Amino acid sequence: MRATIDEKTLEFDPGATWEQLIGQRDVLGVSVQGRTLSLRDEALDGVQAHVLTYRGSEEGRRIYERTLQLVFLAAAARVIPGRRVRFEHSFGDGLFVRLPKTTVT
Repeated sequence: MRATIDEKTLEFDPGATWEQLIGQRDVLGVSVQGRTLSLRDEALDGVQAHVLTYRGSEEGRRIYERTLQLVFLAAAARVIPGRRVRFEHSFGDGLFVRLPKTTVT
């Protein structure tokens, strides 16, 4: 099986994942024909893929941001169980987060 990833053609065995093919630490996902795929998805034969990184693509930045939001939600659920967390809007390179009826110290 064969796929082209950012102009580089790679051969792989059936069942291989994108993560196994790419092997770079800063890659967050891949884009194949306009679809964003997880690195854990099986690589597809005969396609052209583009890697998604935080600095290299808007979609890569969104993947990173959503991951951080989920980590924040998991931490908040442990520290302040039962409280709401609202991700309001972006502010420069950051996000504005509200914790209604909660005092953070």
